[in-house]
Amino acid sequence: STSMLCSIDVNVLFAASVTMVALFRRPASLASALFTFRRVAAFSTTTASPAAAFACKHSESRRNFSSKLMAGSLQVAQFPCLSDNYGYLIHDATTGETAAVDTPDAAAYKQELEKRGWTLTHILNTHHHNDHVGGNSELKTEGVRVYGPANDGSIPGMDNPLSDSDTLTFGGAEAIVIDVGGHTLGHIAFYFPEDKTAFVGDSLFSLGCGRMFEGTAPQFWSSLKRLRDLPDDTIIYCAHE
Repeated sequence: STSMLCSIDVNVLFAASVTMVALFRRPASLASALFTFRRVAAFSTTTASPAAAFACKHSESRRNFSSKLMAGSLQVAQFPCLSDNYGYLIHDATTGETAAVDTPDAAAYKQELEKRGWTLTHILNTHHHNDHVGGNSELKTEGVRVYGPANDGSIPGMDNPLSDSDTLTFGGAEAIVIDVGGHTLGHIAFYFPEDKTAFVGDSLFSLGCGRMFEGTAPQFWSSLKRLRDLPDDTIIYCAHE
């Protein structure tokens, strides 16, 4: 099996999502189905429109998947972690700053940093689950600051708690914090408007959304609508497929 990039018609994706709802009839699935027809994006490594493409990768090839994507002024590296997570590093070549978006596995992040010659300066956590903060303590060395949700349980080593509409300066870019609670109560996403990218953790996947562990269906639906209202050319980076 090989990794491949698929262009998906929006109507086809919407039909697939509705089928999921018919099969499972769960509030979270309903929210996902109503949402995904507006936000078809993720994991694109070509110049194809990010709103019309997502990567379909077979599990056999997943462990060999590593990409370096360009998103405006920022470089984004995507790589597999644990059994089904994706790790992300964001790099600003001008300032030399590098941010880890969540930390599923410290070893995988260290390997990717060494391979690219980048030095970690920031950790951006989306929520408190261990497959997103498990590497914080090991990766937080001198000079590394941890940013995470203010109301979402324990974030190891957190220096800067963030809430909806807060802003974060990273390199020459600015990120806006979006409340996407539902999967967990205080889950946040990081949106870089100038670079047209959003890192959404487990709030949204390519064909679904994270399980509703702590939040409510109305809360989750409100979160998905916030993501839906982003510009149509926004690239969505998910933590799982």
